[in-house]
Amino acid sequence: MFVHVPSDEAVSPEFFVILQTDLHRILNQVDVAYRARYREKHGSEFTGAGVLSLTREQALPYKDAWGSVKAAIGA
Repeated sequence: MFVHVPSDEAVSPEFFVILQTDLHRILNQVDVAYRARYREKHGSEFTGAGVLSLTREQALPYKDAWGSVKAAIGA
């Protein structure tokens, strides 16, 4: 679960419920794309540990997706 807390305290936080499998899929796509761009630019494979981040836009489809948790636990 990720929470976006707006800087305006009058605005409610947003909750993004992402299962681990979905998060892995999203971040893997980001990593593969980064490594391809790196290889194209530098002519060699990226060998660093890498740092991936999830953007709010990537998380939007999972906003208030509480049903995914219920489905995962069979509730």
